[in-house]
Amino acid sequence: MWSVREDPQPPGVRYTVEVVRGPTSTAPLTLQITIANPDETRSVRYGERRRALFWVAEVDDPFGTYPAAGVEDRLRYDVDQETWQLPDPFVMTMDYQWGVLDPGEAHTEQVVLVNEPTADPPVAVDTRETIAARTAIVIEQERAEEPTEVTWGFEVISP
Repeated sequence: MWSVREDPQPPGVRYTVEVVRGPTSTAPLTLQITIANPDETRSVRYGERRRALFWVAEVDDPFGTYPAAGVEDRLRYDVDQETWQLPDPFVMTMDYQWGVLDPGEAHTEQVVLVNEPTADPPVAVDTRETIAARTAIVIEQERAEEPTEVTWGFEVISP
């Protein structure tokens, strides 16, 4: 069973990362990323929204994380190497998007962890003991003086 080791929580939000399914010949390693506002009285704004939900995070080479809904139909499975790969670059618009979490609210995204288009040769995720993923996030709490900039991440641990 795949597991996850998370970094210490950043101030103002709470992350959870769950393994939805391990890699098989029918589906890639899929993770559910949740970012929540634990405060019951103040809203939290975070950015860049897509990166905070691990779209195109900094991941150990040659892997990348991509929104499952945005790439599911484009992923390729190599039967001989038992690898999943995104064959073409993932394009994200350049606009900076903010996410807003009302008190007690959470946002969730399923992401796949697969080989990047440039991986040559692609590597099976289960040949690695751990795979680390990190992303930068800006957190603005309602009525706070200054936004907080942090890098947060996790490691996925192979069974």
